[in-house]
Amino acid sequence: MKEDGTTSADAVDLASASTRAITVELCGDLLKRGYAVADNFFSATGADALRMELLGLHADGILKPNQVAFQTSGGPVHVTKPHIFEGDMHSAVLQSAAPGYCKIFADDSLAHALNTAARSFACAQQQQQQQHSHQSGETAATDGGVKDAFAASRTTAAFSEGTADTRLGLTLGTSAKTVKLQYNEGGGGCFPWHYDNPSRPNKRRVTMLVYLNPEWSQGDGGEVVLAPFLGHPVRVAPRHNRAVFFLSDRVLHRVLPSEVPRCCFTIWLDSEHTNSETSVFLKAKHLVADSIPLLCATPLQRTLSRAVYAEAYVRSLKECFVSGKSLKLSLALHTAHLKQLLGNVAVASFVDILRARAAPLDDDGSAQFIP
Repeated sequence: MKEDGTTSADAVDLASASTRAITVELCGDLLKRGYAVADNFFSATGADALRMELLGLHADGILKPNQVAFQTSGGPVHVTKPHIFEGDMHSAVLQSAAPGYCKIFADDSLAHALNTAARSFACAQQQQQQQHSHQSGETAATDGGVKDAFAASRTTAAFSEGTADTRLGLTLGTSAKTVKLQYNEGGGGCFPWHYDNPSRPNKRRVTMLVYLNPEWSQGDGGEVVLAPFLGHPVRVAPRHNRAVFFLSDRVLHRVLPSEVPRCCFTIWLDSEHTNSETSVFLKAKHLVADSIPLLCATPLQRTLSRAVYAEAYVRSLKECFVSGKSLKLSLALHTAHLKQLLGNVAVASFVDILRARAAPLDDDGSAQFIP
């Protein structure tokens, strides 16, 4: 609490920020490209208050070293990512110590705004597709009669199958939401390539990162890199009060090593549409070149991602864990995963096709940079 009796919660207004920043255009970018960026998301006062609250939590020892659980034949093994400290707002301790973040955790305005914008975007897309179908049908009927019109409608349907799912269906309430605070102390702290929603039973649909680094400059590191499947990666600077949205179940990403302290928090929003049968189970019919647009636009890509980007995964693991048992275990699990996946001849052949088409994930100058 400040000297005037106010707390950080008084400066934080997620409802106003969501209403202003979550537009149909932003949601369209999220659903079509898989990601979107909104600068100055909170008020300047609100962003500063959240930064100070996070720094205070770290100074008080409330944020704990980041741990990740690797599933092994002997059960889960927990390893620690160096230099990363975090706290989950489901914790009663954090709810008591962090009024600003507690207010965000209890507020469903963000999910409401995204759901509303997604429905508006879906309606606009449907109208465009209907118009396209009507025009294609008229052209086909003029050129070749009813048979060609039917063929044109099938083409439109096939095109639609490869486009992004415009439903978000974000679930409301704290049980369908995670708010995680993070302090990266620098010294190379980073995260390897991963999906925030790797598969069932995870229900995450949307990830929102908010950066709180007013003095960040190029060369400090800590950028998030988003990798649309097979496409060129996008590197985003962790600027103060910048919100980065991406689809948790279909955007591969990593955090580059940070040379200086870096603050952020993440909101994950669950959805009723996440990890359906059609988005989880890769089938033989998908192992053909015609299915590549579908893989790029859906979570099916997750099954093949490690094989397509095998070397990039290894390099990012080495940067994250550096040495020791954690690195050895992470590399061994990666190798075992590839061995099992590529033991299928059809899968291995298809992975070769994808690898030939994939843009490199490491920064070779082709990555887009959002400064």
